[in-house]
Amino acid sequence: VREGERFAQLRSVGGLLGNDLDAGILAHARGLGVWHRTDLFCSKCGSGDVKPGKTGSERKCGGCGATHYPRIDPSVIVLVTSRDGERALLGRKAGWPAGQYSTLAGFSDLGESLEETVVREVGEESGVRVDRGSLRYVTSQPWLYPRSLMLAFTAQCEEGEDIKIQEEEMEDVKWFTRSEVLRALKGEAG
Repeated sequence: VREGERFAQLRSVGGLLGNDLDAGILAHARGLGVWHRTDLFCSKCGSGDVKPGKTGSERKCGGCGATHYPRIDPSVIVLVTSRDGERALLGRKAGWPAGQYSTLAGFSDLGESLEETVVREVGEESGVRVDRGSLRYVTSQPWLYPRSLMLAFTAQCEEGEDIKIQEEEMEDVKWFTRSEVLRALKGEAG
């Protein structure tokens, strides 16, 4: 690293990248680097003789010949709105910068559909129940944890918007009006 420069987590500078192609290339490179650095043993025979294969996204076991590929963990992020569509449910984790809130997110469990993940995560983190019929897939992107695929959804809550925070995971969860969100996006105090 040259003087005046520093390494940074891709997650903290991703918003500064000029386009999605650059972000995708960097996410792919980081994911492969972490995978090659951490998946050192064969999951089939336990051998530590696992080396990169012919391509960057392949590892071969010298013990049993098994070929391994990077695992991708599905996760969801969801914008939950009130029944009238005028408020958004946002939460914050302890340790985040003061005032920073986000839509709710989490990883899929084994045997769980993405829709079930949305309903479970929102319920666990906020106590708010999602109207399953309102769930809509929006888009996806790599999520640097380091082998995740984040799938975005929108949903409305069922009747009743009472919040019950899961304190082990969330510091705060609350409803924000459209105007509060717009002011925050503009950097205005509010």
